[in-house]
Amino acid sequence: MWYYSLFYKLNFLLASIMKSNFFKDIIIIIIITIVSLFALNIVFHYWLMYSEKNDVTYIDIEKNFLNKYSSIIQDQPEKKFSKYLTIYEINPPNLRNDIFYIQNPANTNIIFCEEENGLIEFTTDKFGFRNKNGKNKYDVIILGDSFTEGACVDDEKSIPGVINSRKKVSIYNGGKGGTGLIYFALAADKLSNEIKNKIIAVNLIQGISINRMFSTIKNYPNIFEQKLEFLDEEKKLSLVNHRMFHKLYFEKYNELRIKKFEDDSFFLKSKKLISHTALYLGLKKIFKNYVYYTGERAPVCDKLNENRLLIKKSIKSLYNTSVKNESKLVIFYIPTFWNYMKDVDNNFYRNLSKNSDCEFNLIKKIASEIDSSVIIEDKRFIFEGFPHKEIRDIYFANNHDLRFTMGLSYVRGHYSEIGFEKISDSISLSLQNILSNN
Repeated sequence: MWYYSLFYKLNFLLASIMKSNFFKDIIIIIIITIVSLFALNIVFHYWLMYSEKNDVTYIDIEKNFLNKYSSIIQDQPEKKFSKYLTIYEINPPNLRNDIFYIQNPANTNIIFCEEENGLIEFTTDKFGFRNKNGKNKYDVIILGDSFTEGACVDDEKSIPGVINSRKKVSIYNGGKGGTGLIYFALAADKLSNEIKNKIIAVNLIQGISINRMFSTIKNYPNIFEQKLEFLDEEKKLSLVNHRMFHKLYFEKYNELRIKKFEDDSFFLKSKKLISHTALYLGLKKIFKNYVYYTGERAPVCDKLNENRLLIKKSIKSLYNTSVKNESKLVIFYIPTFWNYMKDVDNNFYRNLSKNSDCEFNLIKKIASEIDSSVIIEDKRFIFEGFPHKEIRDIYFANNHDLRFTMGLSYVRGHYSEIGFEKISDSISLSLQNILSNN
């Protein structure tokens, strides 16, 4: 049969190749290359561990959280206690619901996060936000994400905490980590029904707040139609249910992530696998003069203009809430550490500056179209006056988990205590001027 003949010919050809010195040399080169890369990966693995030895890794933070959790459960069983819950954990996107819960459980001790000041814990008020109970009237309700909420610092070191300590302006902390512009509009509407105020202020994070708005509408396409609720004690959402939500959300997340990886091309799969090797992270740390312009940190002018109507809808909702409450709407455009990267990658810095200008100007134009009374202030350059490396080191905290994951020594987290104080004083001064002119 013809296939027997073909088999014998292929067998003969393979035997001939095996006898060839060239083929043997190729095999030896491949083996040496694989062994060398494996050895280098091991070397870089231990070098990264040694070079980051003063940082707290994700595992350490998780261990601290578990120890704290265990201690409170044993020593203070009467206290209501929870890990910090994101909006995606409280409202799992895969569990469609007519109700959208906007914050953590009410009157609960929350284990928050850790950067430079140990593991931070705070207590929520009757609405689930980071305030003390007792008052229902403030000069200002301030909305924002974790920068506003006071990520990884004590209550008095957060933006609302610092401003309240100055005793010039009373301010309600309406911040919620991991949220964007749509959430700010919804939270403002819900909170203003409970908290009397003269100003609704929004901390819009450069690049991040609007990019997160896109994620919000993707996960919750009907969010403007959903009923907003506080996660108060009447909802009787126990810690067991919190963990159930957490479990359901991450099961779905992992399922989608695995499916996406399976659907990726061989090239993309290889790229993802290589990017998680110690060798790749080590080389990235050595040759750290290029930063990819991707992710939520990076506004893109074309995308902003394409989604102009959604941005306007969110700002219009904020404005309508301020009119309903006879208060003033103020938007502060505030920076992250990515705004101070000139020394690391000047191209990234120029690109970010150009697109951030586009973002700020678009917000300013939209606000003026809605009503000339809306105040927009650019706080991006509040930390200027030092070289960018010094600005990152002074005004921004070490985010140990983020640095360890990315393998990049210049990566920072939220503001440091000094950074929070400086941005707080700038915001406070602006609010004082607005209040005095009303």
